[in-house]
Amino acid sequence: MRTSPIEVVPCAAHDLPRLFGLAKGDFARFPGWSDRRVLETLAWDAVFVARERDQPAGYVAL
Repeated sequence: MRTSPIEVVPCAAHDLPRLFGLAKGDFARFPGWSDRRVLETLAWDAVFVARERDQPAGYVAL
């Protein structure tokens, strides 16, 4: 199996809708989920995006 390289880069504004969708898809079913809080985190925290084949594959917010 051939693997694709993963790059980690600072978040760009055009990544935000996809990152929000990733977070919501994984965590919205858990108690305490807040669309507003996640959107604020993406807008104001230091966010780094993991990219595979130039597509967001995950992220971390610090």
